[in-house]
Amino acid sequence: MTLSRSARTAELSVNPEVRYAGAAAAVLAPVSASVALLYVLLAVAHPLVIGGEVGTVMSVVAALSAIGLGIMALFCFSRPPGLRYANLLMSLLVVVVLVNSGLHMVLTGDERQTTDLMLAVVGAGVAILPTSWNVAVTVLAWATWIVGITVTGGDVVHWGLAMAMATLVGQLARYGRRSSLDTAAESVSKVAELSVQDPLTGLANRRGLEILGDEILLIARDSDSGVSVAFIDVDGLKEVNDGFGHDRGDDLLIAVATALRATCRTTDVIARWGGDEFVVLTLGPAASPDALESRLQDVLGAEPGVSPAMWRPSLSIGVAHRPAGSDDDLESLLMRADKDMYDRRSQRRGAEQTEAFRGGRRRA
Repeated sequence: MTLSRSARTAELSVNPEVRYAGAAAAVLAPVSASVALLYVLLAVAHPLVIGGEVGTVMSVVAALSAIGLGIMALFCFSRPPGLRYANLLMSLLVVVVLVNSGLHMVLTGDERQTTDLMLAVVGAGVAILPTSWNVAVTVLAWATWIVGITVTGGDVVHWGLAMAMATLVGQLARYGRRSSLDTAAESVSKVAELSVQDPLTGLANRRGLEILGDEILLIARDSDSGVSVAFIDVDGLKEVNDGFGHDRGDDLLIAVATALRATCRTTDVIARWGGDEFVVLTLGPAASPDALESRLQDVLGAEPGVSPAMWRPSLSIGVAHRPAGSDDDLESLLMRADKDMYDRRSQRRGAEQTEAFRGGRRRA
């Protein structure tokens, strides 16, 4: 599990183990402090209410429990434990309650102390401990109760049904809390996905590119690698929208996104920058604009949603490269790639106009 993320953030993790451990870690400090305070009060109350040697023993046990849980609470407040320790510490807290309750039941010979063990079983469920920890704590609670009810000679059927009901309530509480966390995490995940994903093409949007781009630049710096950006403009999208409708224009953009996925590496970050513009961010050297354009046109020519009558594959592509050791950021790379794209488009159109002029003169 990731130890660096906060417990509250971990509660919304896509990983269920991290999510549940985060929920346990988030409440560990206040719960420990509350139970520690309870045992401070019991340490004072036991000699007064129970009296005698039993009261003294229970007072000492309660005091030791208060000290231990108080230290844990202070530690968790000042330096939250890693998620890998959250379930262990929460289980230890429940065990402390079981020891106090079981000892109280045995020493006083009072079967009604079963209610304390019932609360511990419910608490184990509310803490949404993992299945293995939850089963272990529940089994320990039942074993403690069986010893206690045997010593006291109490009503096994009555209190056994009560323990069973408490166990059921604990498991229902555990299921309910897990379901709530799962629903919240799923909702947050969908919102996060929508905020970084282009709804039409499924590619990263501008925000997604910025987030992933920063990670790529960090990886490049740490691995002493270069980074390349290809800026791609779909020529003629306006004409398709005007002549065939925006739905066909959307089909064209989806086809270009599909072609980019088929052409680029799986490690590349592909994004729709906006409108008819796309960006490909590559760790290492990128393909030349001509090579990339040729591959894309080959794929687009075979796309069933792109008919020659609607649009003949035409793309303007510019590339910028950041060598290893350079401090260029993503914005400067995009600006350079965008400029290269416009320069190459101008040169191509100039060449086309010159060729058309020459052809006209030859026919004249």
